[in-house]
Amino acid sequence: MDTARKATKRRTGLACHSCRARKVRCDVLAGAPCVNCRWDKIEVPNLWHVCFRPGTAGGPRNSPTKATATSYPPCQPPSSPEVAVVKRNTTSSSAALVTSGEANSLSNSFDDDDLELDTGQHSQASERLSPHQPSEPVVIPSCSPEWPWNPSLAIHADLFSNGFMAQLFNCPESSDVTFDIRLPAFIRPLPKKIAPMDAQYLQAKGALSLPTIPIQNALVQAYVEYVHPRFPLLDLPGLLHIMQRRDGLCEQMSLLLLHSVMYAGAAFADIESLHQAGYATRRAARRDLYQKARLLYNFDYEPDCLVVVQSLLLMAGWYETPDEQKDSWHWIGVAITLAQSIGLNCNPEESTQMSDSEKRLRKRVWWSCFMYDRLVALGLRFPTRINDDDFNVPMLVESDFDDQETLGCDTTFQQSSLAQDVGQQRDLATIFIARAKLCVHIGHVIQSQYSVLFNHEKSGNTTTRAMMLAPRKHLDNVESVNSIYSELCTWAESLPKCCHHQRMTTCDVENGKATIIQRILLQMEFHTAVSALYRPYFCLPLSLDVGAYFQARDTSRVLVRYAASRVTRLVTELQQVQLDRYLPTTGITIILSAAIIHLANMRNSSWQVCGHAMRDFRRCMSILEPLREIYAEAGYASSFLNQQLRSAAATRALLSRLPQ
Repeated sequence: MDTARKATKRRTGLACHSCRARKVRCDVLAGAPCVNCRWDKIEVPNLWHVCFRPGTAGGPRNSPTKATATSYPPCQPPSSPEVAVVKRNTTSSSAALVTSGEANSLSNSFDDDDLELDTGQHSQASERLSPHQPSEPVVIPSCSPEWPWNPSLAIHADLFSNGFMAQLFNCPESSDVTFDIRLPAFIRPLPKKIAPMDAQYLQAKGALSLPTIPIQNALVQAYVEYVHPRFPLLDLPGLLHIMQRRDGLCEQMSLLLLHSVMYAGAAFADIESLHQAGYATRRAARRDLYQKARLLYNFDYEPDCLVVVQSLLLMAGWYETPDEQKDSWHWIGVAITLAQSIGLNCNPEESTQMSDSEKRLRKRVWWSCFMYDRLVALGLRFPTRINDDDFNVPMLVESDFDDQETLGCDTTFQQSSLAQDVGQQRDLATIFIARAKLCVHIGHVIQSQYSVLFNHEKSGNTTTRAMMLAPRKHLDNVESVNSIYSELCTWAESLPKCCHHQRMTTCDVENGKATIIQRILLQMEFHTAVSALYRPYFCLPLSLDVGAYFQARDTSRVLVRYAASRVTRLVTELQQVQLDRYLPTTGITIILSAAIIHLANMRNSSWQVCGHAMRDFRRCMSILEPLREIYAEAGYASSFLNQQLRSAAATRALLSRLPQ
């Protein structure tokens, strides 16, 4: 047989993905789906608009009878020049635009042998898609009177996305897709490294959207009043200036940082503002804002590492369940690691390239990391991550804080008493410096009296943490413990007047809430540090009644009971003036620590000791109750204490003896 005269079948210009994979003849050009897909009951999209251009990465074929092809759906002519904006049926919308770059990438997925056309078709395609002409975008055509857009296909808008078309034709996904994402003028633009589909996902999840301006101002004001005084890790004058102007002409701020600020302020904002924002509860608002900030962090949205450290420290107050993997200890660890990587643990005064304001900010951020590390170890018994030899940043001084006079210039936040009161700002700076010095001593307490051990009962369970700080129950370091206690007493005696506990007046409560709360928290942290120092000796057996054992046990019990009593009294004063709801998450761990001591004292044989312990225990429980509406850990702490109370057989007998 003469093979030269053998008839060859003409290959179709375009085949669907299913037929091409099976290498069978496809008639998709006559209408989608093709006969094979209809016969096999394969569901495929029936609306395509894909252009193929000559001149791929390897250049056009030299054969005059081979060229790229263009296919059109049966519902749309090829001459429609208009652009249709495809909107997703979600809370956000985006426009899908398929460019010539995507068309080229699609054409690469086909072999040239699969696209055989006659000479006439080739000349028409070359005239229409000449590679020497400017590349015009190939788009999804809009509706026209002749070819109307079917509204029922709106739910299938994802089919027109770049990712779907790349998957359909088995070719690499193109990034030439634009989305209609508009951020406020005072927010930094969307980073270019964010992929289009990632941006679309973030927009759909609400991470790229902000609440209304009044809600933003309410959350930021709550942050200024009750979060920033405790950890002043932001440039507060710059933040207020940006939030007031909102034009982005002078400065812009990070979207990740703003979400973190609003999340931190949601715990203290007016509940009516949260209701106006659509949140049923305060915890729901905190959860939503936290998830948005966490999404932005997970997508590496923010390129500035210093801003990321600030945001992580603000997110460190998150706690949802006891088995939460990304809890306070996790976020603080990530923040510390990142802070060390950019040199925040080094003395900024040695640098000649930083401005004075940048040096002050870096010092405050580093000491905030250090204080978070020590306070979390004190309250949650997690190991510390910063050693005293790992940094050389000098201790804070009053000049390291912002120029307080500039805070009162922003009319947007006139209701903030803190922004208008320069004297209160100075007192808060002094309290923060005193807290930083206290955290240095807290580190000595943890190093002397606690060691990192593994809980062998949980060592086989990989869903919970088994590493924690365990007390050292031996008396070979009594002298060291007494020396640390002397350091703590010296610290307390050298406190400035604004740091000492003072009797509260009505004027103080109305105009100085932030100062009252931070002052009482400072005293509570001091007594908790004393309690943690002597608690390992608190439960020494009664049989050890000789020598150093007796003295250490007796001293520890007196100091630990007094510390728990003082903590309860201080937090009760906050409750009496209705400021207890402004306690941070560390306040819950302090109350829990004091309540555990009261619970142990309720087993004491002395009726007087038992009675005082029961009364203080009830006060701690009453303070934890309203905090459950804000923090999940308050609910877990309250449930734990109730369980311990019910399980104590001796306590049940004492309940009947105690006068109501």
